[in-house]
Amino acid sequence: LQVPQALTSGGELSIHERTTVLVCDVQDMLMYVQKLPPKKMAEIINSLYDALDDIAVQEGANRVLDDSYMVVVGDDKMSPETQTRRILQIAKKMLEAAQEIKVQMEGHEDPVRLRIGIATGKAYSCMVGLQMPYYTYFGKVVRDACEVCALGQPGCAFVTAEVQQTISANAEDLLMSFPLSENIENSSNLCPYIAKIGDYVLAVDEAERKPFGSMSLQSAFTKPGKAEAATSH
Repeated sequence: LQVPQALTSGGELSIHERTTVLVCDVQDMLMYVQKLPPKKMAEIINSLYDALDDIAVQEGANRVLDDSYMVVVGDDKMSPETQTRRILQIAKKMLEAAQEIKVQMEGHEDPVRLRIGIATGKAYSCMVGLQMPYYTYFGKVVRDACEVCALGQPGCAFVTAEVQQTISANAEDLLMSFPLSENIENSSNLCPYIAKIGDYVLAVDEAERKPFGSMSLQSAFTKPGKAEAATSH
């Protein structure tokens, strides 16, 4: 993506046949806004966004202004699998960076916890507005990333099935299936996978303790311990 070129393109629509989008939001953000002093809230947001921006720059990703924090990787020269591996590395670093930012509230201190959603596919971009122009990025891939983010668990990164399919070999080393509870709204019928980064073991353990109707958790999950043992040889 050539963002500087887009700034002078006069609103011309660009088509991106294959890109990978990461969207993240902060778990408990509404509670922070309601209970923290404005100055403290601003400090937390600044610290978090500075850290995430540094990671995006280091990894060669483009940040796009949106309601959530969003970065994009990929161009015509980068294979889908390379995009996936790059975006998972970014997600891992973002989760780790958020853990370093502490929130003091109601007598205890906790780290900021992100929810991350990742999708891949065709997208569009252009400059919009005349008085205060900004670069926007849209398409089904953005919607899917936002929805899988909303379906996910704090401290984890969730990806769509299309992302999982880009891994040519040993995908189980990076991702595992994650069946959703029947009471979770999933309007796009996404079948998310969870990346083996962050707090994924805790998320899997919690999911295994919840009822999932007739779905067999034993067959749907690859146990983290077994997968890690297999890759250690």
